[in-house]
Amino acid sequence: MIDQATRLREIAEQYCERPIGAKPYVITVTSGKGGVGKSTVALNLAVRFAELGNATLLFDADENLGTLDVMAGISPTLRLANVLRREADIQDVLVSPMRNLHILPGNSGDADYPHMSVAKQRELLNDVNDLDVSFDYVVIDTAAGIGQDVIGYAVQSHETIVVTIPEPTAIMDAYAIIKMISRADALVPMNVVVNAAR
Repeated sequence: MIDQATRLREIAEQYCERPIGAKPYVITVTSGKGGVGKSTVALNLAVRFAELGNATLLFDADENLGTLDVMAGISPTLRLANVLRREADIQDVLVSPMRNLHILPGNSGDADYPHMSVAKQRELLNDVNDLDVSFDYVVIDTAAGIGQDVIGYAVQSHETIVVTIPEPTAIMDAYAIIKMISRADALVPMNVVVNAAR
């Protein structure tokens, strides 16, 4: 079947040849502008990795505007903010809507949401590596925009995917986030997905 996700599926299949015992391959999915399908790309990429038999963590890192739980049709009782406030361990917060896929659900509209520094992001990713579940892939769905939280996740990943649409403002914002990430670390591998395009 040929559709918008055909190339994404092909890319996912290429990544699935991972050496045993390797650290998880971390992919950050981001966008300069909201509403371009970033979270849909992140969710579908994670689902495809899981379908191909890879233990996959989908991490909703959209600070206090997380929606992946809604998109996946789940209602978690604990969320990322509970981990950041040290009310729960990551292991307790993870939910698994399908085989091989775990989601670390984000928060939405939490008045007391803790701020995430780059050091805290690094600590959180290290905690993921120490979990009982050994993940092959970690897909991070960031917030839209050029905040330090977005750039922080991008520079700590093996690869970043920037999602945009063929609309002038979206393209300009995608260029801005690529420029900001490159300034922070010129060696971060980046790919661009142009969504909603023929």
